[in-house]
Amino acid sequence: MRNVKAVAMDMNAQYCKAFRRLCPKVNIVYDGFHIIKNYNDRVLTTIRRAEQNRLIEEMNAITDKKSDEYRLLDISYNTLKKSNYLILANKATLEARDKAARAHNRQLYEMYESRGLPIPGGQHKWGTASAKRQETILASNEKLQTAYTFRMMLQSYLCCTDSKKMKDGLKLFIAAARKTGIEELDDICQMIERRMDGITSRAMHPISNGPLEGTNNMIKTLRRQAYGFRDTHYFFLKIWDASRQTPKTRKYKSQQNCA
Repeated sequence: MRNVKAVAMDMNAQYCKAFRRLCPKVNIVYDGFHIIKNYNDRVLTTIRRAEQNRLIEEMNAITDKKSDEYRLLDISYNTLKKSNYLILANKATLEARDKAARAHNRQLYEMYESRGLPIPGGQHKWGTASAKRQETILASNEKLQTAYTFRMMLQSYLCCTDSKKMKDGLKLFIAAARKTGIEELDDICQMIERRMDGITSRAMHPISNGPLEGTNNMIKTLRRQAYGFRDTHYFFLKIWDASRQTPKTRKYKSQQNCA
């Protein structure tokens, strides 16, 4: 490890502690994906579940199920129901999906509907209102909207290429988040303070363990699809062959990538 300058990892405290003891001269870089995933799980998802449980309790306490109060609570609950993906997604991603969906629907119209032909089986129109639905969901709950806005702030600070600017930005984020009084945000602030050095190291060493984790998932998928391999050498050849394939793009250049 004498020539290694930095290592990317997730925020596992035990692994980090062991690595610092064995390789004290190597800088630890916390992967940006894990930072945002931690925020999504501990803040956005937790708030959404708590709000749904609160709405259910209030609905159960109302005896008249046809009252206006019950109807409004039911609308709020159905708005949050099955909305986890929309709450966690970036706005730019949803806008790209909607744009690709509109192009796909326009293609189906020109090929079939404009000629009076039915759309063939196996094909269907895609939804084009993901970004609008996200705005509706966030507008219906102030706490969720606040948490989503702070996640956008956190993402912008993590993109800084100067470690000092990133650290100053994260301190501003922590100070502003604690003023909201949201308990979930206070927990994430404590996590950032404890791991500030590893997070700001991303500015000096913009590395990620994403390719490694993607390779591990690919290997697990190969093994699961084959229900296991008896021949270790053949398993290695399958891994080698799958690794040579062109990886999927996330730039939404084609409509199929957005499906």
